[in-house]
Amino acid sequence: MKVILSIFLFCILSFADIGEEISNALKSGRHQDTYKYLDEKVVVRILDKEDVLSKEQCMANLSFFFEKNPIRSFTLIQNNILSPNAQFIYGTMEAGNNKYKLSILIKKSYIVQMRIDYFE
Repeated sequence: MKVILSIFLFCILSFADIGEEISNALKSGRHQDTYKYLDEKVVVRILDKEDVLSKEQCMANLSFFFEKNPIRSFTLIQNNILSPNAQFIYGTMEAGNNKYKLSILIKKSYIVQMRIDYFE
């Protein structure tokens, strides 16, 4: 029983670290630091365009977006552990001249979904 509890706590703490690292990278404007957590295939929605992209395509699209819209600030609103294998991060960011909603779904320590939408 202690072994199972230890494994469960380790998984939760590992997820908390990933969410915290991603949040800190965004707060510092270092979006590139999040790329190491991208899965091989990622569902990406940037404004009105959504697609399933390879890790390389996702990095290229995000880099293009953030070159045009440098991060000025990021505020973490939620960092929820959904299960031992899933975590959800939600926040708002000011980038370029706009404010955006950013949501990230992490499964098994990898970002599998990322959405950037205008903040209304």
